[in-house]
Amino acid sequence: MPLIQVRKKAQITIPSKIRKILGVKEGDYLDVEIENNKIVLTPKVIIDK
Repeated sequence: MPLIQVRKKAQITIPSKIRKILGVKEGDYLDVEIENNKIVLTPKVIIDK
């Protein structure tokens, strides 16, 4: 796994290879959880009513 750095305002950049594998694009939503002292990001689909 690539190493990333936390930037100003706690921003991170998900490497393009990881984004492509997961199909994550600009504007997508990610669920954020902590599991076993790890940050877990899960892509989510939001459906309008």
